[in-house]
Amino acid sequence: MTDYSYIGVGKLYARVKDSAAPLAFVGNASALRISITEATKALKDYTNAGGGNYNELRRIESMQFSMTVHDLSAENFARAVFGDTNTVAAGSVTDENVGASYAGGISPTDYPIDTAQTVTVEHAQTGAAARANSTAYSLGDYYTPATPNGYVYKCTTAGTSAGTPPSFGTTVGGTTVDGTATFTNVGKQTLVVTTDYEVSAGGITLTASPAFYDGESLLVTYTKDAGNSIEALLNSAQEYEFFFDGLNDARSGKAVLVHLFRVKLGATDGLDLIGEDYYAGTQAGEVLKDTSKNGTTVSQYFKATIVD
Repeated sequence: MTDYSYIGVGKLYARVKDSAAPLAFVGNASALRISITEATKALKDYTNAGGGNYNELRRIESMQFSMTVHDLSAENFARAVFGDTNTVAAGSVTDENVGASYAGGISPTDYPIDTAQTVTVEHAQTGAAARANSTAYSLGDYYTPATPNGYVYKCTTAGTSAGTPPSFGTTVGGTTVDGTATFTNVGKQTLVVTTDYEVSAGGITLTASPAFYDGESLLVTYTKDAGNSIEALLNSAQEYEFFFDGLNDARSGKAVLVHLFRVKLGATDGLDLIGEDYYAGTQAGEVLKDTSKNGTTVSQYFKATIVD
């Protein structure tokens, strides 16, 4: 008598149904389950006072699929949130404008920063025109001193500059009267790492009291790390083909193979991005009828093989 006790392990593969892509390894999965819901119709026994059923009809109403994966790969992440993946190639990014920046706050960059490489952060108006004598300036205009002192100035009271350069203040946030106009020092042209900002893979974080005026834009030049970006909620629920290349650990690794032809997969039940346990993402779906199979000698739902 053969012992068919079962403890399953193995590799799960997936691809979008009918796509030209390969069946790709999903990664380390701790659970793979097919469950069945039945619809029943009972005919009561009306011939006997004791009750009971005279007949009963049972039909499979639906077949559910669920999996729990532990590899938060780009593909698994995208599958979990109905998204798409895009490859990010390593390379240089020059003068990315990260927008208005504020003390103590991060300014995210478009790509992950390779923090082992040099990063340069400049005021977005570092190339502003040099100040000119007897010139009308409008509110919000920028200039730098004709003899650069490393700072950028913004017109906060419109007017006409004096016939000779003023003495420019070097305190960030301080003002300089220039003829009938007033200019505010809005920070260094080139910021200093550690003193003015810190670098992380996600972007630039201004220090609590940086030599920089809140609300001004920054330009960041950096080297981007290779990786993948995931754009969430771009697609409807997808249909997948799954293949389980399984092993029965209770029978010394005898093969147990399951091929699911058509699974409509739902989104993840959650993404635990901070936690003390390993990531465990569960997705469930419905096993659907694949009409490309004849349904007579070949199942239209799935095929399983157990090696003796």
